[in-house]
Amino acid sequence: MALILDSANGMLPGVGWPPIVEGPAATLLALARHLEASQWLDAEALRHRQFAQLGLLLPWLAQHSPAFARRLEQAGLTPAELSTPDGFAALPPIERRWFQQEEDVFSSAVPQGHEPVGENVTSGSTGEFLRVRRTRANQFVWLAMVMREHAWRTTNFSLPLTSVRAPSKGVQEFPDWGPPASWLFASGPAMSLPTKLPGDELFDRIDAFGTGNLVIYPNALDTVVTAAEARGQRLGKLKAIRTVGEMVSDRLRERTREVLGLEIADAYTCQEAGYVALQCPESGLYHLMAESLIVEVLRPNGTPCAEGEIGKVVVTDIHNHATPVVRYALGDHAEAAGRCPCGRGLPTVRRIVGRSRNLIRLPTGDRVWPSLGGFGPEGYLKLLPILQFQIVQTKLDLLEVRLVSSRPLTAEDEQLILDRTQHSLGHPFRLEFRYFDERLPLPESGKFEDFICLV
Repeated sequence: MALILDSANGMLPGVGWPPIVEGPAATLLALARHLEASQWLDAEALRHRQFAQLGLLLPWLAQHSPAFARRLEQAGLTPAELSTPDGFAALPPIERRWFQQEEDVFSSAVPQGHEPVGENVTSGSTGEFLRVRRTRANQFVWLAMVMREHAWRTTNFSLPLTSVRAPSKGVQEFPDWGPPASWLFASGPAMSLPTKLPGDELFDRIDAFGTGNLVIYPNALDTVVTAAEARGQRLGKLKAIRTVGEMVSDRLRERTREVLGLEIADAYTCQEAGYVALQCPESGLYHLMAESLIVEVLRPNGTPCAEGEIGKVVVTDIHNHATPVVRYALGDHAEAAGRCPCGRGLPTVRRIVGRSRNLIRLPTGDRVWPSLGGFGPEGYLKLLPILQFQIVQTKLDLLEVRLVSSRPLTAEDEQLILDRTQHSLGHPFRLEFRYFDERLPLPESGKFEDFICLV
């Protein structure tokens, strides 16, 4: 990994060694090096630093965001009280609708040096638009987390990079990877592809570009793996796969390992708060980015989940002075985990299991995680010619099973799915089968979910 010797990318002209980095690149490099050290702090030390930072953030938000001031008043809390663990836990979490319905959410000003302020507009995969303003400080933290991921994966920047994710403006090629990598390292060329391309075309373009590093949505990776499996070919120059934007199933991990000979490294991010978690290169657990966010996994009663329990993900951005992203429920659920054997003090979750709308609604009114049994990597679907599936609960007692298969399923095949699904879910749901050619339709976000509840 050779440093670029180019003043346009942060290097002082005429000095090659030791490198003298200036401007934004110097700020990024200093922050990235701090993160290299802070990841080894113990949980108590990290928690202490998080709340010290809250002590700097919360008074500003209370002064400059009228909506946040009202929220504190309704909870009977002051910024000082909220900057303690007990006071923090006493503030009820908010959801997306709070940002949509409240007036004067954004801060009227940000601290000097935090400019410029940009605005992210996201619908996630919910279709409910949300606007969040983020500062220059947020951007630097985001870029530093990108470099942390590269450090964990010992990325070879000289190899061509292909990114497959939505939204995309079609097929685009670039001379280098762009920031932050190109600020600090000599990089190979880069290419961007839209997720809507068929798997065979994605495979061909990735292969022809000589892609060594691939960043891709899991649903698009699945189509690439299917194309590779059908051809009996691997992507010979591909060395690393990183997934973003969606849940990664055990089945996809297994297929990618078997067909492409590579492990998936996953990142959990969101537009509202940046990098939430990165998958540990040693254990496979997801490390929460404690230097930028307080991430909680909570039970329905608001108490923290114990290891092995699944709860809702609630985040607090400890550097965003422009938007009060404080105890904000993302709509995701995760499984809590314990200390990672790698030795890093960063807290962990075992997996991100899905969004609230991925819960199945039982006729009793209860909502539970759907145990789909045979749809896992060792399940009975391996016996059937199914290439892609999705289950949508359209009525309280009806599940629509959407399938792409290499041949029409027989009545016996459909009965097998019915019997096993009813057994796994513990209820005699009716099943309605719908078949699609090539690939199941994607929403405009380009993100795919294997189970959706519409009731």
